[in-house]
Amino acid sequence: MDLDVVYEGTETSDVFTVLGNVETAQGSELWTVEVYNGTDWVSETEITLGIGENLTDSTVDNQTTIRVRVLLPNVSSSWSLDDGHQVSVQLESDAGESSSIKFDVMIPQFYGFELSDVVEETGVSPGGQGSFSFVITNTGNGDDTYTIELADNLPEGWQITPTTSTPTITKGNFINQPFTIFAPESFTSNSIKATVTITSEDGITTEPITVDILSARISLSVDEDLTQELTKVYESKPGQLVVPIENSGYKSAGSVIVYANITNDAGTKTIEELAPQTISIGPGQTTQAVFTISESSEKFNRFAISVDVQGDDLDYVEDDISDFDFQEEVILDDTEPTSAWFMVIIIVLTLLVGYGGMKVARNKGSARF
Repeated sequence: MDLDVVYEGTETSDVFTVLGNVETAQGSELWTVEVYNGTDWVSETEITLGIGENLTDSTVDNQTTIRVRVLLPNVSSSWSLDDGHQVSVQLESDAGESSSIKFDVMIPQFYGFELSDVVEETGVSPGGQGSFSFVITNTGNGDDTYTIELADNLPEGWQITPTTSTPTITKGNFINQPFTIFAPESFTSNSIKATVTITSEDGITTEPITVDILSARISLSVDEDLTQELTKVYESKPGQLVVPIENSGYKSAGSVIVYANITNDAGTKTIEELAPQTISIGPGQTTQAVFTISESSEKFNRFAISVDVQGDDLDYVEDDISDFDFQEEVILDDTEPTSAWFMVIIIVLTLLVGYGGMKVARNKGSARF
């Protein structure tokens, strides 16, 4: 842009420094204001203005034109602000006089967002509460107020809150948007779908998500290989039998009883009944049932495992654990390493005994009768 400057002072000539500046705002550190000095674009330059010695003095001008340019960051780094970025150009003289002009530079806003950590499936018990959520990240170049709306298509007796939300997210930031589900008592099977639509303030950039809401169930499983790996039985000290149980369902199992017995090699006869362990397993969690095992003189021990869900939770068990057994080898005591000095002594004694025997034999052979 070209800025016209008119000198209104009374000096014969006055030197002014011309420089530009961007007021502090988001992303302003990436902006640059430059002045043309007749040859190059520079951060600042000097001009001379004045009234001259007399009306015919043509060596000094009382007006001039300054050429200024503003360099903006690239589109991925730029910020679009509602009030724009304020740019100023100042003239400052050695005498302390100054003058400035300010103007706003507006960057067009583009809109965008990304969704992550989207919960596309969740569970809720009859008459209970559940939840789902997702994360919205503002990928546009300015503040954006999003409209988040729940579709009005829920069956009778259902409620999900909030039905509408309008969060404002600054460029590059994100929020987590949670929802709470209230299910009717009749929701004992099957599933329903909830649809949520997210729209930028431009009214055009939009994306829907659909969440499957299942009747919450308990789904238990055990990793038999991991059970065998974690279980340790020792020859001369107590060990542990560890049974990790996973609940991959959406309902918490409040009372799960794990039974364990030590049986004979064929698994047909119980040798010892271990004290049952009661554990609780939240949805999506794994909990370990731990039994203390006495020291064993056997080479192998066979364990029989069974799992039962107790109480009202039993009605919501979708997958349970079949009885299983496995054999575990007893860990023997570590033998003390033989001392090197002890071995040396044994060798020396062996040599001495051998030497002594040979000497006795020679003496007998040379004896006279």
